[in-house]
Amino acid sequence: MNKLISKIPFDKDIISGGFWSAALNATDRIVWLIRTVVLARLLAPDAFGTMGLCLICLDSMRKIVYFGLDEALIGNKDDNIDKYLDTVWTVKIIRGGFVLIVVTLLASRASRFFSEPLVSQLLPLVGLAYFLHDSINPSVIYFRKNIKFRKQFLYVMVGSVVGIVVAIFLAFEFDNASALVGGLLSRRASQLVMSFLITDYSPSFGINSNLLKSLLSYGRWIHATAIVSFLANSGDDLFIGWLLTSAALGYYRVGFQLSNAPATELSQTINNVMFPAFSRIQDDLDKVRESFIDTLGLISVLVMPASFGIISIAPEFTILVFGEQWESMIVPMQILAISGLFRSIAKTSSSVFRGIGKPNWGFHMNLVRTVVIAISIYPLTNSFGISGVAISITSGMISTLPFQFYGLQESIGLEVGQLLPDLLFPLISSITMATIVLIIVQPTYISVIFSIFAGAIIYISLLFVSSRILGYSLFSNLPNG
Repeated sequence: MNKLISKIPFDKDIISGGFWSAALNATDRIVWLIRTVVLARLLAPDAFGTMGLCLICLDSMRKIVYFGLDEALIGNKDDNIDKYLDTVWTVKIIRGGFVLIVVTLLASRASRFFSEPLVSQLLPLVGLAYFLHDSINPSVIYFRKNIKFRKQFLYVMVGSVVGIVVAIFLAFEFDNASALVGGLLSRRASQLVMSFLITDYSPSFGINSNLLKSLLSYGRWIHATAIVSFLANSGDDLFIGWLLTSAALGYYRVGFQLSNAPATELSQTINNVMFPAFSRIQDDLDKVRESFIDTLGLISVLVMPASFGIISIAPEFTILVFGEQWESMIVPMQILAISGLFRSIAKTSSSVFRGIGKPNWGFHMNLVRTVVIAISIYPLTNSFGISGVAISITSGMISTLPFQFYGLQESIGLEVGQLLPDLLFPLISSITMATIVLIIVQPTYISVIFSIFAGAIIYISLLFVSSRILGYSLFSNLPNG
């Protein structure tokens, strides 16, 4: 990767923001993993499936009334966006209240549709959790807009820690999804309180129609993208919940989260910083193009070994950490690891499209993905169960590549050939590493830990050899502060 990230628009805020974004994502993911492992030992897979059904119902309503207001504020060229905050806060509270009322009224029908009695009791509580989330102080958007992730770290992590403690405590009292819902409620309530404690802005009710109209003009494509993204991202859960069982959905959801966690979190850490960074330089397309090439190269170096590493150790890791009752999620998790790799590429492309004010390309990408999934998911599920669902989802992600590259060419003048060196060397090194790990790993804790460290050393060594022999450069142009 020639001159990797040397052209990315770094300044003091971006470097600091990148550090705190990385700390936030890493810590939050560790907390999530601890929570998932502990609760997976205490609760049956169908508890996770029931929680998934509640979240599907809620998300379907939230996406219908999702207006992309946060993205519009981040993408706004003005540094001071205080004049928008009261309008955004009021609209979000109205939206949250509307969704809470609707999901409460429809809870019984949803329960009958999925043949899951607990949904009728838990869905209103999940709706309440997200009403609390929509009521947070609107000025927290400055954390993301100004890349001030230190306060974002505090705001998110307090909620995460409270949520895991409450969920684990309730898991000893209940043997169903009630523990998961209780954890979610406590997490959102804690974040609501924190949002007012760590910010100085005092919001008030009121809507400025002109300001709202200006936000919606940007957010309409975010809204459309959110709807098709929901169909692509949650259609698999909805389909499993309808056609299969809560237990099958539990296997699939946990497998999906585990397989996509490294790829998603690594790319999200970088893209949390790069979206506002791209927005800052959106008038200089040459700089945007150079920055995107180097950003994607950096993400490829980090995400590819994580994805292929998951494939190589998934069987041993699952049995050792989660227990034999979770064996059914191994193959879907391996397939979905590939989906996570392509998802990280798509997230990077979307950051560019949103940053330069062209979110319509993100909509087109997700529309194609949704169509491919809609066509393939039923026959594949009938043939291969939840593994078939994983194949469908992965196929949908891969299908977006031509549209991503076309959109990048049209919007910032990027040629596909400019990306090949930055993708090819990490890909070859990752596949080689994963093959070796697959051979040496054994079903013991020591062996899995050793294999992870050995895989990292092998991968770094292969990149070093590539740089020495083939001229592939990774570290020579890192910014020195």
